[in-house]
Amino acid sequence: MRRSWSVLVLCLGVMVLPYETAFGQRIYWLDASFGSPTLNRSDYGGGSATQVPLDAKSLPEGLVVDAAHNTVYFGELAYTNASLNRTLPDLSSITPISSGESVIRGIAVDSAASTIYWTTSNLATGSSIEKADIGGTNRQKVYQFAPGSRANLRGIAVSGTSLYWADFSSGQILRGDVMGSTAPVELIAGLGGPVGVALSNNGFIYWTEANANLIKRRALLSGTITTLVSGLSRPNYIAVDGASGQIFWTEIGVPRIRKADSNGANVQTLPLSVTHPTGIVVTSSTTGVPRAVQDERPLAFGLEQNYPNPFNPSTTIRYSVPRSSVVQLIVFNTLGQQVAELVNGEIGAGYHEVRFDPKGLSSGVYFYRLKTEGFAETRRLLLAR
Repeated sequence: MRRSWSVLVLCLGVMVLPYETAFGQRIYWLDASFGSPTLNRSDYGGGSATQVPLDAKSLPEGLVVDAAHNTVYFGELAYTNASLNRTLPDLSSITPISSGESVIRGIAVDSAASTIYWTTSNLATGSSIEKADIGGTNRQKVYQFAPGSRANLRGIAVSGTSLYWADFSSGQILRGDVMGSTAPVELIAGLGGPVGVALSNNGFIYWTEANANLIKRRALLSGTITTLVSGLSRPNYIAVDGASGQIFWTEIGVPRIRKADSNGANVQTLPLSVTHPTGIVVTSSTTGVPRAVQDERPLAFGLEQNYPNPFNPSTTIRYSVPRSSVVQLIVFNTLGQQVAELVNGEIGAGYHEVRFDPKGLSSGVYFYRLKTEGFAETRRLLLAR
């Protein structure tokens, strides 16, 4: 297959090279088999699987992909001297970035802020939410929970300045801020052992309930809770892919990896051999290094993380269009006010990119949104003057 990029330049004259797909449509997951744990990846159908052995008894659980920085992060050694590790999209060159942790459960990354967050779940010494730069430096505690609180933190997600996490023991999903400057608040309660938490680009929060064998979702800010899938076998972690409109999750009762439409329809078990699957993440965006021009039509609408990010003075935004469509790509500030319109009109099928030169804008966080034919996706960018 050959791919060609259509380049739209705003404000600056620039030549942008096409690039080698580093992630593409992939599933990454961890198998915490006690004697032979592994880090794995496959395509969306469960084919073309790659498996990398990890240290025996390491009980890996937390997993996240940072497409903007071409990195996969995962937690290893979940009960003794836990560590955070990073690797490349092809699962090569595994490197620890932080050690001496305590029972790592969930991991989340804010690519725009170059920050990684993780939950610890230690009933003896107290659970916590911690953060560090993506290289593992500047480690800090965001929230600390005393042993008597019985906090048992699992999956975590980040959006803007807010953190969302599951407390397995209390049956709650809570919200806090990335600085830990406000007390956590109860977002959703009365759950049956929540483990995995995932946010979608269209404003929903998804979660698994291991004790109730359910997957549910709700509008992030408020609304009615919807049961999407029931009758599962101790569902564990969950991932949402806005581009394909699917959710993926692991089950550890009957070990398997499954997927369904984002409304819970068309449940499928993927043809993968697993023993104790835990963390899972999916990637539909791409990032990589320059290569020869290739022609390939995308299968779905998609919006990629801008690069570089943070940026100054300009950044590139790539998006994909599977068929000729009316497309709008705008940039807005944290108040929801539009500050730039990058694309508005008929765009042909293919992979496209636009250069954003934010003349007259001050440093800070902004958002960019792609809207077209029933698809909308929003990402965050950081202008650093």
